[in-house]
Amino acid sequence: VERDLYREVCRYTEWVWRSVRNKPGKEAAGFAMTILKKRLMSSPEALRCSLETRLETLSEEPVPVDAKRGLIADYRAGVPLTDVQKEKAERDLLSAAFDPDKERPRIQALLQMARQVTPAKDTKATALKRALTKLFGSASDEKVIIFTEYRDTLKYLLDNVLLPEYEGKVALLYGGMSRKQRKEAERRFHRPETRILLATDAASEGLNLQRDCHIVIHYELPW
Repeated sequence: VERDLYREVCRYTEWVWRSVRNKPGKEAAGFAMTILKKRLMSSPEALRCSLETRLETLSEEPVPVDAKRGLIADYRAGVPLTDVQKEKAERDLLSAAFDPDKERPRIQALLQMARQVTPAKDTKATALKRALTKLFGSASDEKVIIFTEYRDTLKYLLDNVLLPEYEGKVALLYGGMSRKQRKEAERRFHRPETRILLATDAASEGLNLQRDCHIVIHYELPW
């Protein structure tokens, strides 16, 4: 199921790129398709959220998107952004309709396939469960940091991988939290009963998380 979904997402993104590569706005189209594939590799939930966003915006008046200016340009250039800024840039990019009538059935088909990748069929999530079981089984006092790029993936992992088994043992750190909330999350992670810090990259910047932990799982890497 995952292989089929990956193959069809690649076919869709290549089709969009061929359709717009000689038209104005091709930069926005190309980057939007790159983001879609990045979110596919993150989690099925991140992909589903993006496909739903794109499907919703196809029924609206097309919005011109300039990928050479503003927040989107910063995102493309690798400028550090907050989770909220990154999500806004991605939503703006994915709202750029290129050929709504032809795209709609393709996206609906992809969304139907993405919904078939349940947590039980999610290979990477299953591997994460096994890794945590092995880690905590062999060294009871170890802690681990799990990084993800997307808040959609963070929530998906919390609900479908970490709970209820690690109830009360997880600290969360993500963009949009106040300074006070961030410091409290850091303090909670250092408590003996907390075993896991689940965080987005943006939220972790500027914090010293090494004191009690030397194990990091970067969930965005293509395992």
